[in-house]
Amino acid sequence: MPEKLSRLIITFQEDVLVIEFTDRRIVDHDAICEIHEQLSALLAQRPGVRVLINFSSVEHLSSSALGFLVSFAKRLRDSGGELKLCSIHPQIYEAFVITRLNRVFEIHDSAQAALAAF
Repeated sequence: MPEKLSRLIITFQEDVLVIEFTDRRIVDHDAICEIHEQLSALLAQRPGVRVLINFSSVEHLSSSALGFLVSFAKRLRDSGGELKLCSIHPQIYEAFVITRLNRVFEIHDSAQAALAAF
């Protein structure tokens, strides 16, 4: 059964923590801070966890959100965890390419492909 936090839907699939967003636009400071707090709490509860972040419902993502994602990935790696991203809309993926974050993150077209890559 998925656990729904105010801005995240969290499920476990094949011992991977799968995170989906409830917001279509992750652009304002308050939303990013709330997501940051929720993900930090999850990381504190489960250090070393394997995480898949599914962006299928996200249509807009701010540069601040990208910065937070980099920070989260570093903390996750430092705790022994692993992160993969999937289902990023072409507009958002373009921002990953421009910032070269597509070389930092392992990005898959679908959740199935990302889960298979763990």
